Amino acid sequence: MSSATGGTLLARTLDECGIDIVFTLCGNHLLPIYRGLVDSGIRIVDTRTEASAVFAADAYARITRTPAVAMVTGGPGHTNALTGLATAQAIGSPVLVISGEAEMALRGRGSLQEMDQLACARPLVKTADRIDVPEHIGRKLNDTLTTMMQGRVGAACLTIPADVLEATVAVADMDSYTPSPDRGAPGKDTVAAALGLLRQAERPVVIVGTGAHLDAAEEAVSLLLKRCGFPAFTVDMARGLVPDADPNCFGYADPAVHRQAGHIAESDCVLILGKNIDFRLLYGDLLAPTATVIHAARSACEFDPAVRRDVQYVGDVAAFAAALAAEADGDWDFEGWRNRIAGTRDAELSGYAAMRSEAAAAGDGRFHPAEVAAAIAPLVDPDTTLVFDAGDFVQWNRSMLPAPGPGRWIRLGPMSCCGAGTPFALGAKAARPDDNVLLITADGGFGYYMADFDTALRHDLPFVAILGHNQSWGLERSLQLGLYGEEYAVASSLLDTPYHEVVRALGGFGRRLESLDDLASVYREAVSSGLPACIEVPISQAPSPLTSSVIERGGTH
Repeated sequence: MSSATGGTLLARTLDECGIDIVFTLCGNHLLPIYRGLVDSGIRIVDTRTEASAVFAADAYARITRTPAVAMVTGGPGHTNALTGLATAQAIGSPVLVISGEAEMALRGRGSLQEMDQLACARPLVKTADRIDVPEHIGRKLNDTLTTMMQGRVGAACLTIPADVLEATVAVADMDSYTPSPDRGAPGKDTVAAALGLLRQAERPVVIVGTGAHLDAAEEAVSLLLKRCGFPAFTVDMARGLVPDADPNCFGYADPAVHRQAGHIAESDCVLILGKNIDFRLLYGDLLAPTATVIHAARSACEFDPAVRRDVQYVGDVAAFAAALAAEADGDWDFEGWRNRIAGTRDAELSGYAAMRSEAAAAGDGRFHPAEVAAAIAPLVDPDTTLVFDAGDFVQWNRSMLPAPGPGRWIRLGPMSCCGAGTPFALGAKAARPDDNVLLITADGGFGYYMADFDTALRHDLPFVAILGHNQSWGLERSLQLGLYGEEYAVASSLLDTPYHEVVRALGGFGRRLESLDDLASVYREAVSSGLPACIEVPISQAPSPLTSSVIERGGTH
C-alpha cells in the first residue's frame, strides 16, 4: 500500500476513470490537485473565467458522450461556475465541477471566500457532495461519476477543502467507475407493441433527442429509418445524429425553427427516442390528441405524467431502436407523407432565397442574415463541428445550416446562455482536434468571453468564429421595436467595435468582410493559419422568423 496527498489521489482516480483533460481557472485551493494532474499526465486547459472552464467541459462531454471535468477555486470561483453547471444539467450533459474551498479547521470562522458552496450547487445539479475525509476521495469520486451517468444523465459538483487535498493518505486498490453499465435489452412484448402501432400508422414521425445521442444510437436509428422510411426530426444533443443530408431527416423537431416540424401535429403515430416532452414540443400540445405515442427514454423521470403514452420503455435508447429495426421486416411505404413534409421544407428554403435576393438589391453595405447563412452553408462538411451561440443572427443560421453528423452540432440548450459559444468552441476543438470547428456568433454574445481567444492560442485549440455584427443585442432590440416601438428600444444598442482587430491583438486571425463572395476564401485562409480566428460580417437587424413569430403573438413564447 502506497501513500499520496489527497490532491494526487484525486488526480490518480480521475486518470483511472478515463478523464484525460481538465478545464480550469487557476486558484490557490486547487494547487495540490494540479500537481497530481501533471504527474498523472492529464491535460490541463486553463481558461480566462471559471464559467468558460465549465462551458468548455460541457462541449467536450457532449461530443465524447463521457463525463468531463472542470476545476474551480472556492467562493467566487465556485459561484462563477454555477451558470455553466445549470446549463449542463438542463440539457443532460455529464459535467463534473470540482471546487476547492478553505480548510475545514476554519469553517464557520469567517475565513477568506467562505460560503456554503453545496447549498448553492445542490438545486442546479443531479448530485452534489463535500469530501471531508481524505480517504473517501476515490470512493466518492467514483460514486459521483456513476450517479451522473445513470438514468437521465446530469451534472455534478464536488467540493473539497484545501487541507483534505494536502493531507497524506494511504492508497489502496479500489473499484473503478464503470462508464457504460449494461442496461439490458427491451422486452419482446414492448417491441411488438411499438411495431404494431407503427404498422397501423399512415403518418408516423420519429423525434430523436439527447438520450439517443448519449446512448450512441446513430447506427440503430439510421437503420430503422432506412428500413421503414419514417420521417424523422432531431433536437438538442441529437441534432446530426441522423445527418440532415439523410432523405428521411427533416431537421429540428421544433416548428419555431423549421416550419416542416409543424407536420408533427398531423402525425397519427409519434415515436420519441430519448427526448423529454418539454417546451420544444409545446409540452405535448404539438402532438395530435388522437396520435398514438411510443416513448423510449433513459429514465422514467423523463415521462411527463400529463402526457399520454401508448407504449413506454425505460432503458438503453439505442437498444430499443435496434430492436425495432431488427423486427421491422416487410414493406413500409410513407413516400407520400415524406414528400408532403419535404414540400414544406422546400417552400421555407425558397422563402429564404427570396429574402436574400431582396437584401442583395438593397446594397446598403450590410448583409441580410439569410445571405450570410447561405454563404456559410457550403463551408460545412462532414468533418465540421458547428457551435452556435445565442442571438437572432444565430437563429437564422440554425434554421438554414445543415447538421453534419453526430455530436457535430453544439447548441446552448434549454438555458440558452448567451456568450457560451466561445468556450464551447474550445471544448469542441479539444474533443475533435482534427475537425474544423466553426462558431456562429454575434457581437452581443461575443463580448462575454472573447478573452478566451487567448486560451485557444495558448493551448493550440484553433477555431473559426463567424461573427454577425449589427451593433445591437439583435433579438431583444427587434422585440422592443416590434412590441413597444422605437421609444422603448433601450439597453439594446452596442458600438461598432472592430472585434476582428481585438482578436488580432490577442494573437489570432481577424478579418472584416466587405463582400460575401470572399467568405469561402477568407475562411480557408483562417483555417490554414492554424490560429483562433474571427471573421466579422456586417449584418442588418432583420428579425429572424422565430423573433417575428414572437412579435406576431404579442410577445408570448
